[in-house]
Amino acid sequence: MNNHPEKTNTNSPPNTLSFDNTAIAFAAKDQKALKLTHRIYQMMNYPWLIGMGTKMIDKTLHWGMVKNTVKNTLYRHFCGGETLSECAHFVEQLWQSRVYALLGYSVEGKATDAEYDKATEETVRYIRFASQREAVPFAAFKLTGIAPFALLEKLQNQQSLSEAEELAWEKAKDRVDAICAAGYEHNVKILIDAEETWIQDPIDTVADAMMDQYNREQIIVYNTYQMYLKRGLGFLQQSLEKAKAGGYRLGAKVVRGAYVEKERTRASAQGYEDPLNPDKPATDQMYNEAVDFCLKNLDVLSLFAGTHNEQSCYHIAQHTQQLGIAPGDSRVFFGQLYGMSDNITFNLAKAGFNVVKYVPYGTVQDVMPYLFRRAQENTAIAGQSNREYELVKKELKRRKAKTA
Repeated sequence: MNNHPEKTNTNSPPNTLSFDNTAIAFAAKDQKALKLTHRIYQMMNYPWLIGMGTKMIDKTLHWGMVKNTVKNTLYRHFCGGETLSECAHFVEQLWQSRVYALLGYSVEGKATDAEYDKATEETVRYIRFASQREAVPFAAFKLTGIAPFALLEKLQNQQSLSEAEELAWEKAKDRVDAICAAGYEHNVKILIDAEETWIQDPIDTVADAMMDQYNREQIIVYNTYQMYLKRGLGFLQQSLEKAKAGGYRLGAKVVRGAYVEKERTRASAQGYEDPLNPDKPATDQMYNEAVDFCLKNLDVLSLFAGTHNEQSCYHIAQHTQQLGIAPGDSRVFFGQLYGMSDNITFNLAKAGFNVVKYVPYGTVQDVMPYLFRRAQENTAIAGQSNREYELVKKELKRRKAKTA
């Protein structure tokens, strides 16, 4: 059984917490790994290069030389390995710095019943793997990884389903239940990812049903709440009221959102109101209000703050201190992606907070869509790649001066 007792660290880390401390941020990286990180973020400072490179790789990945190059650069930086067993050393390495791991089976775009079943089985296998390791408290999945996108669109639009579609939906719900039941049995928390707004309603419906079923004694299942949506904070608040009325507890993964361009492009093309907040400052404000709301309601919910935003992380750290919440309180977790924002992850962990690194795994071919998206998102976020690059450069200089 994987138990995660509440930590008793009652220090006041926000006073000393700094995301500029590169010695802590990169302590787990040897010189070779740090130089690879430096090269990758140097490339990401040039969006045209990333755009051209991803197109070329997509067409030539079957070439052995190209595959090996990708595996030794982007793949090594953002992924843990091809199998769970290959990822085990990443888990151990992260845990040496008291950083938790969340391994994700990152296979996208395989839309057959057999592949949906395979993804479900792999997630359940991972949950068993996690249950044997204190360092792996979470599992995660996307509904589109185990159900047809087109079916979710029909459900969103409240269109009538054919007999075959009804059967497909029942199978999809059974897969979700199999994952959540395994999480409940093994005491591994389950994060259900948010997706595009035009399929989000059925995802929320399923997540609510799973929380109702499995979040009565403790919080196992988390839904994801996107704060770049105009409805974001209000929907989170409504979800908590629904949980209270239903007699279950809310698991809230709070994120900004990952589909800005897709959402705006579709809204414009189809002539409906843009569902997103007007600008990033509005989203940032809503995000901070959402985590504040969660921190004030920890008697009935748990928070997983998925963010690479330094100011939001400072905000949460400061607010926990103000509310008298211990840094290691098991009801509050931070989360960042593997290969990004090590300055946030490792400095938070050093200060006693619960922090998770999301580490994808799968074959090079299978995770390429994920890798392309990571590379493109880094170039799209204003200053993100340059910030990462400057931090790595600072650490390389620090190490050089230390050995001089």
